[in-house]
Amino acid sequence: MIAIVQAEGASPFHQMIDQKMKELIPDVSPYTRASTLNIGNSPSWKNAQHALKETNGITVSVSEIEFMNAKAIIDKRGIGCEPASVAKVAGLKKLVDEKKIDKA
Repeated sequence: MIAIVQAEGASPFHQMIDQKMKELIPDVSPYTRASTLNIGNSPSWKNAQHALKETNGITVSVSEIEFMNAKAIIDKRGIGCEPASVAKVAGLKKLVDEKKIDKA
């Protein structure tokens, strides 16, 4: 299983999957502090969709607060990083908290 994590302010792929749409609706003005995730129209969304189907994967979007909380967890361990680097941590925490995946 794979998990695709997007920022709430730039999550057209997650929205498409979550709303069971067949086509991606581009976001013309995505915004997140995690600047490298400011992608409103991924050219490879069909590949990502295929990967989700093949692996029974899941998507999740995380808020700016969830990004910053995950960053604080990493920072406490003496590792500095920018918000996009903690997307996986924020997404994993949210999926576990929502009981969509097991923390084991």
